[in-house]
Amino acid sequence: MKRIRGNGIKFNGDAGIRFNRDLDFDRDHPFAVSLWVKFLKTGEEGPIFGKTNGDFEGYRGWLCKLNPDGTLSFQLNHVWPDNCIDFQTVESVAIDKWTHLVMSYDGSSRADGVKFYVNGKIPPFKLHTDHLKKSLLHGVGGSNWSNQPFLLGMELRKSIQYMMADELKVFKRNLSELEIQFLYAKNSIGQDHEDAWFAYYLLSGKNPKYNSLLGELQQLRCEENLLMTDQPEVMVMHEKVSTHDFHIKSRCLRRSRGLRGTNDSSCFSARSDLDRIKSVEFG
Repeated sequence: MKRIRGNGIKFNGDAGIRFNRDLDFDRDHPFAVSLWVKFLKTGEEGPIFGKTNGDFEGYRGWLCKLNPDGTLSFQLNHVWPDNCIDFQTVESVAIDKWTHLVMSYDGSSRADGVKFYVNGKIPPFKLHTDHLKKSLLHGVGGSNWSNQPFLLGMELRKSIQYMMADELKVFKRNLSELEIQFLYAKNSIGQDHEDAWFAYYLLSGKNPKYNSLLGELQQLRCEENLLMTDQPEVMVMHEKVSTHDFHIKSRCLRRSRGLRGTNDSSCFSARSDLDRIKSVEFG
């Protein structure tokens, strides 16, 4: 398929592209992905790129996906939606127009270490979860139900349709702002932007002392990751950060009576709410 600078690939919803194990990055390893995409139909959803075991295992891994409302999600997951970092853009992506995406990660296991760009800019976003504590690659003792490589346009049990892609670039390090701008528009930031050039100097591996310190930090993070991942867990419930309206429907009365949820953990324990719930007639 024609692209701005050559040909791209079109996904038809039946398959994707599988890569080798060189791109199996864990949460202690910096990496970045750059990709041009073009969505051809409103309402399409599915995986764009990532290394994830799919919904069968809480999307363990890292990914970028298109949501039904046209927004994008960028995630790093041990088990989604709790032990993970989960971002979602606010605005819908353009349809039938080439769009440049970048996901860049510094290996810190924190949300502020994840940067994502749409056409060279960080878009408005919502941070749903910042709680990544275990491996992106495996569970206790290296266990997994499945073990997928880096995939383009697909995941374990799902693929995307009505999408074109081109110029995939994957880096085994975090990218600087200068490099991201060059990937998008082939433009260089002016020499007067000293901070941007200094960040590029460090992240591109040109300073031996920085490289050595970064290597030591990554080794410590790797050891911590293995230690934390092997700790046994007991699943518990906790309050959601955001609130949602819920309704208890009475078929007998042919109408619904609504109660609004809150962040307060006493939402369902308060006697007044319990009495209100009990007073609803169920058909």
